[in-house]
Amino acid sequence: MSSNDPYAPPVAPVADIAPPEGTEARRRLQRYLFATCVALQFAGTLLFAPWLLELVRTGSVSALTFSGTVIGDLALYGGTMLVLTQRPAAKIAFGVAAVLLLASLRGWTFQSAPGWLAAYGVLLAAYGLYLVRRLRQPA
Repeated sequence: MSSNDPYAPPVAPVADIAPPEGTEARRRLQRYLFATCVALQFAGTLLFAPWLLELVRTGSVSALTFSGTVIGDLALYGGTMLVLTQRPAAKIAFGVAAVLLLASLRGWTFQSAPGWLAAYGVLLAAYGLYLVRRLRQPA
């Protein structure tokens, strides 16, 4: 007996355990569904962009609110690209997007589309943080 413990089992070969079949496909599907939701938010932002610029030009919305929304949206889109390419820096981009879009919500009202788009962006950024964290864990 090679061990000092008489109750220790003999050395047995350990089989390689592969993750359940379809795990990578499921993770890829989650990333693509998330990217589709972000693309809808992007389309809504493009649709209302002239209206947003007019609100800033007339002084109805502060330039700080507008710039926070624009930078937050860009961080959201950048984080989405990083999630699709499986880069760990997506967590930072989603954190920046969530903070900036949440801060810019004070300047928008929920009676208008920009407020709803910013709120949807906050939800997407929060889910992006969750998704990055969840995809990093082993199956």
